[in-house]
Amino acid sequence: MKTFSIIIGYVISTFGGALILWLLIDKIAWGYLGKKGIPGKASGILTLPMGILERFMYTTVFLVNQPAFIAVWLALKVASQWRRWEEDKERGTYNIFLMGSALSLIIAFLGAWIALGHVPLLESK
Repeated sequence: MKTFSIIIGYVISTFGGALILWLLIDKIAWGYLGKKGIPGKASGILTLPMGILERFMYTTVFLVNQPAFIAVWLALKVASQWRRWEEDKERGTYNIFLMGSALSLIIAFLGAWIALGHVPLLESK
C-alpha cells in the first residue's frame, strides 16, 4: 500500500498541481492583470513541463527532508529575473511568480504528505 500512496502523492503534486496552477494562475491571475491593463503573460515554451518538474522536485525534497534545496532553487529563479522585475511595469509578473511558486510549494507539500501515507483512505492497515 505504501507504493500506492507514493504514486498518488506524486500524481497529485505534479499533474494535479499543473491543473490547479493552470486554472488559478493562467486563467484567473493573468486574466485579472489583463483586465487592469497590465502587460500580459509572455508565452513560455516549457512552462508546463517546468512546473511539473519543479513540483516533482519539491515533493521529493519534502520526502527526503532536505528543504534547503528549495531555498537554493528559488534563489536561482529570482536571480535570473531580478532586473526585469525591478521595473514597475513588471510588478504584476513578479507577484504572479510569487503566487505560482507558493502554490507549487503547497501542492508539493500536500503530495509529499499523501506519499508518506498521512491520508486515512490511503493508509495501510
